[in-house]
Amino acid sequence: MFLTFHYFINRNLTLYKRPKYFLLHCMLIWKLIYNIIVLPVFLILLIPGQLIFPKIRRTVREHRGLWERTTEALKKRKKKKLIWIHAASAGEYLQGKPLIEEFSRIGYDCFLTLTSVSGYRWVRAEKNSSLLHFEYYPFDLPFSATRFIDIVKPDAIVFIKTDLWPNLVWKARKKEIPLYLVSASLSRYSGKYNSKYVRSYYCSLVNSMKEIMTVEKEDAELFQEIVQKKVTVSVMGDSRYESVVKRKKESPKYKLPLVTKNTIIFGSLRRAEFNIVLPVLFEILKNKPNIQAIIAPHEIDDDTLNKLEQYLSEYKLTRFSTLQKKTGTQIKTDKSCRIIVIDTIGHLFSLYQNAFLAYVGGGFSSGVHNTLEPGVMGLPIIIGPKYWKFREAVGMVKEGIIYAAESPLDLPDIFNSLLSNSTKREMSGKKALKYISERSGVSKKIVKKIAGSEN
Repeated sequence: MFLTFHYFINRNLTLYKRPKYFLLHCMLIWKLIYNIIVLPVFLILLIPGQLIFPKIRRTVREHRGLWERTTEALKKRKKKKLIWIHAASAGEYLQGKPLIEEFSRIGYDCFLTLTSVSGYRWVRAEKNSSLLHFEYYPFDLPFSATRFIDIVKPDAIVFIKTDLWPNLVWKARKKEIPLYLVSASLSRYSGKYNSKYVRSYYCSLVNSMKEIMTVEKEDAELFQEIVQKKVTVSVMGDSRYESVVKRKKESPKYKLPLVTKNTIIFGSLRRAEFNIVLPVLFEILKNKPNIQAIIAPHEIDDDTLNKLEQYLSEYKLTRFSTLQKKTGTQIKTDKSCRIIVIDTIGHLFSLYQNAFLAYVGGGFSSGVHNTLEPGVMGLPIIIGPKYWKFREAVGMVKEGIIYAAESPLDLPDIFNSLLSNSTKREMSGKKALKYISERSGVSKKIVKKIAGSEN
């Protein structure tokens, strides 16, 4: 069996030209590999992992009681169709939020699962009334996937962007539950496309979809090369644009002791970037006494916050949580306060309104974070070099909206060129807002297509 599997993969044929039984053969092999090798290794490593890594410990702890919570919540289900939406983390949830609201508006119950602790906490803090219930997706064991599907009894499952859990996909397919992948993208440089083995694994998942709705035409063309003809592939756009436009309308304006026209915001700054980006900020603060800064680290934990405050020790700074305890009249403009550190989750997006220039972190680490959030606030944006995997960032760099530093040595010049040219800043901000606004409005089309298929 394994030899036959290896033979077909190495023939390098597009999937629809392979023998009809290839997909089932491929899926069977990956089921064996995943359930007999990958999951047991994962469970073994989970035990010491809880002792070493706080994130893993929090994840295991917060999974406790999910079966009871889900069973109890589903008792509230009305005689409606239920859509199960799965998102990896907060970013994917926000991307899918317009879909959730639209499904709810037309009479569906919406059940949301998440993978990450940060995503779960975000949704819990937000209290979305459009959701029947939200919960962690349990560890992806075969019996867990089957049991969870039997409890939820969805009419369809919608995956936002990625995070296709194999046993969930395979068990839902077996039960003939329609599966949809929305806001999907695929790069020809990704292992999902150009690595024979990764591609065959990914094929075993995406070929279980009823429909794949992609961001761009290029994505659709690449998906069509790796899926069977029975899988519908359509270009629908990216719901993230609509998500940030809607969130902007609902976003509160926080009163800070800063002058907006003098404030630079550093969003989702990773620890690995502290020694790259912060020296540039220090030089700006030294040479421009009127400039103030907001810094939002990507990891909100005591260790990261303490490390950040050590870097910033020579400046007067305030934690955002301290300001939240005060009323608006108690917060007065204080030019001696040079830096505010964001030590809370869920406030960064709104705080982009309190700045005139943004640096978005991740570009000198694992990959740039959300550039749409400062863009919809009309801010010029600076990022690091690792942005090629992010279609919206690539598009905005090409349009001259985002300024990408190819190396740390480029950062001072980019900052200085924007700080010294208000016209350039204003034009970049207007172009960012226009770029995003023109691409919003896809959620109704996506929901209409899925709802129409399930009626």
